[in-house]
Amino acid sequence: MLSVALCQWVPLARASTPIPTDIGNLGGGQASVSAVANGLAVGSSTTTSGESHAYLWSAATRTMRDLGVIPGTQYSFSNGVNSNGEVVGRSYGFNSDFTVFTSYAFYWSAATGMRNINTGTASVINDSGVVGGVDANGHVFRWTLAGGLQDLGQSCAASSDTYVTGINARGDVIGNSGYSNGGYNCSFIAYGSSSALTTLVSPGNQNYPPYSEINMGAVDIRANAINDSGVVVGQYFDAGYIYGIYNIACGGFFNVAVHNSHAFKWTSAEGFTDLGGFGGTAASANAINNSGTIVGTGYLPNPNPCGGTLQYAPFVYVAGQPLTQLPAPWSPEAWISAGGINDDGVIVGYAGSGLRSVMWQNGIPTDITPSFANQFPGTPFIKGSTIGGNGADASWNSHAWVLLLPSVKKIEYTWVASGFGACSATCGGGTATQTVTCTGSDGSIDGSGAACAGQIPPPTSQSCNTQACPVDCLVESQGFGACSAACGGGTQTEILTVLIQPANGGAACRDPITQACNTQACDTDGDGVVDTLDSCPGTTAGAKVNASGCSGPQVVANLCSPTATYKNHGAYVSCVASASNQAVKDGLLTSSQKSPIQSAAAQSSIGK
Repeated sequence: MLSVALCQWVPLARASTPIPTDIGNLGGGQASVSAVANGLAVGSSTTTSGESHAYLWSAATRTMRDLGVIPGTQYSFSNGVNSNGEVVGRSYGFNSDFTVFTSYAFYWSAATGMRNINTGTASVINDSGVVGGVDANGHVFRWTLAGGLQDLGQSCAASSDTYVTGINARGDVIGNSGYSNGGYNCSFIAYGSSSALTTLVSPGNQNYPPYSEINMGAVDIRANAINDSGVVVGQYFDAGYIYGIYNIACGGFFNVAVHNSHAFKWTSAEGFTDLGGFGGTAASANAINNSGTIVGTGYLPNPNPCGGTLQYAPFVYVAGQPLTQLPAPWSPEAWISAGGINDDGVIVGYAGSGLRSVMWQNGIPTDITPSFANQFPGTPFIKGSTIGGNGADASWNSHAWVLLLPSVKKIEYTWVASGFGACSATCGGGTATQTVTCTGSDGSIDGSGAACAGQIPPPTSQSCNTQACPVDCLVESQGFGACSAACGGGTQTEILTVLIQPANGGAACRDPITQACNTQACDTDGDGVVDTLDSCPGTTAGAKVNASGCSGPQVVANLCSPTATYKNHGAYVSCVASASNQAVKDGLLTSSQKSPIQSAAAQSSIGK
């Protein structure tokens, strides 16, 4: 039974396993697969004339297309293909008298045909059309249709044994260099943004075991695969590594334990991580998908201290978990390896030391070896929904085959927020809340949140409307001030006292009220007649005038009425004299007008 750790990477179960399809050949009876992409396969096949040519097979047409050769060569081989049907590989051959061998790296597309891009071989291509390969001088190169050739230089050893093993979506290229004693002295990575190689050297034990009879196993390394995040996986070796135990007591060469090889992952930030193993002397990480799940092979403990047959088993590794052994397709079986994994978590490998091809879905192994190619099929290739493999029939004719997986989308879980609701306050600081759920790409919800482990969930609440609240002005009325006029209509203004000043955009203080006052008519001269009715404005206060006019005689008559009662005649005469004199002063009479009035009073009988 699989462990809980395994349950974190397995894909959706598939209803049934499709049947491998023989994709045919170019007429010469032989074909092999070297790489696949979604619905596509490439490799080489013999033609009717016996040459091996690169081909492209498409599931859409169910046909194999001969990609031809570069002029001057006779053979070609496809090494890589992307989802757009662009192919890379090698076209090679001899001159007419077979004295000069030539090898060219090629790029092929339906639009361009086969194009010579460099010497050597083109090994890999990503979906953006970035190509990686090695030229005839052992230099790693990168090439694009738009940008042309970029020489990335040599790795740790100037060696024709340099080769490229992988490329990711960013254009990072990996490979190995410096073959010796069965291993490679170093690995390398050329970042997509770089024009040079970064060397990866084995971090293994540098001390050789103390024996003199043999000298085997350098401190070697192999970079096998890279994912789109730039995580590299592979195998590194301790000094003096050999697979067996050669004990002197058993007739061997030395009496100390041999050193190991190690499955590793590497990142630019963390360096090397030893993934562990199953207790045997060797382990190798062979493939990694874009979720970071790694598959590979680990040797099992050897119960025989004098050697015996070494056994190995496939593993799957998820970050933070120990290696998990994948189950065997049948029992007993102890020579199984996992060599590839797609982004849905489907794993491919071999069993029986390469006698059968195996696929693991949901952790369940299935023998997918075709009946028409059941001789040493080995580990197939997998990319997306396409598996491609090799094998031979009973007559040892090689066959290329493809197995197309049903399109099943893996459920991806992520934190989903409902969006924040209304704030609990309009100002001064409130709180808004939202619902956060661990939701799958199919709409399902994991209430525990375990499926979203490692992701940072959005907050369920946040502060809102933190701005200060507005303050409205507050005033108190103290009544009205003095009127601007004593009569005839004036104005008076309200007196306000500001108790609270406005702030933060609050309402401004109101203006004071202005109202009319003292609207009664004026009697400016104090004569008892309001100015609007006074015929003699400006007369001295006490002068009795009315609307009948303001002529001098009339004024005197008004002040000294003939009908009034006087003490005696002299009092009346005195009144007229005084009033007429004042009228002269007020400009109401002239001196010549005054004398007749006074004479008339003296001659009258009033008061007698």
